[in-house]
Amino acid sequence: MSLSGLIGLTFGDSFLFLAYKKIGARVSMLVMYLSPAFAVILTFFLLKEKLNLISILGIIITITGILLVFYDRNINRPEKINYTGLFFALLASIGQGIGLVLAKIAFLHSDNSLNEFFATSVRLLVSFFILLPTSILMRKLKNPIEVF
Repeated sequence: MSLSGLIGLTFGDSFLFLAYKKIGARVSMLVMYLSPAFAVILTFFLLKEKLNLISILGIIITITGILLVFYDRNINRPEKINYTGLFFALLASIGQGIGLVLAKIAFLHSDNSLNEFFATSVRLLVSFFILLPTSILMRKLKNPIEVF
């Protein structure tokens, strides 16, 4: 569960917030819809789960929908695409997908006896204890009272 927090929250959310700054929440969250597709593909390779036709069609429809929104946006409002922001959003989506699979592995190894609230707490604590010292060392931590 700790690894799920490290990759899903620390890595995934960090890149998601970088993507927000570059391309905004709308496009960032649109790319995040790929997270379940990445999770399905990873479970196919890591857990040997079968990909059925519905799963494959779901992935294709999701990717097609995302491409249609990008294509429509660029025709109706031509603007320069920020590829760095899209890359950050894609990394965030991959991180979330990996985090989901790692959480599933943790639940499977516990014979589904792992409490969901405890699992969430572990993920959050791992992320907190990595991000807080990193933020302090990088001098990126601001006074929360001043921020809000």
